[in-house]
Amino acid sequence: MIAGAVPGSSSTVWFLSVASDRISTFDVVLPTEIPDKGRVLTGLSAFWFARTREIVPNHVLAVRDDGPGLDQDAKAHVFDRYYTRRSAAGGSGIGLSVVRAIVEAHGGHVDVASEPAKGSTFTLTLPSLAAEIDAE
Repeated sequence: MIAGAVPGSSSTVWFLSVASDRISTFDVVLPTEIPDKGRVLTGLSAFWFARTREIVPNHVLAVRDDGPGLDQDAKAHVFDRYYTRRSAAGGSGIGLSVVRAIVEAHGGHVDVASEPAKGSTFTLTLPSLAAEIDAE
């Protein structure tokens, strides 16, 4: 939940955003697929990013898994280039370093929360680009 001031007012607004691809639910319910579903979802996102840019300067994406989790040493190195615990399975260790480089190149940051045997959550925070979308 995020608290923010309404522009030009002393009122406080609480904003809770739970994002999901609920339109895909209709792919299961309806007898035919939704045409241009990706464009619809992108349009909805752009609309809400523009409407909330004054109170929500960043957008957050979290990806959670139920894998083996990471110990403290692994968490300290998981974003390092060529770091892998899966070399026997063909892992090269470049995936998360590339994710970090892309996110940071766009002014964001990426973090990991994890415990052994409890899975991991990777959180990407990116600045709002709603003003750039409006300019297009």
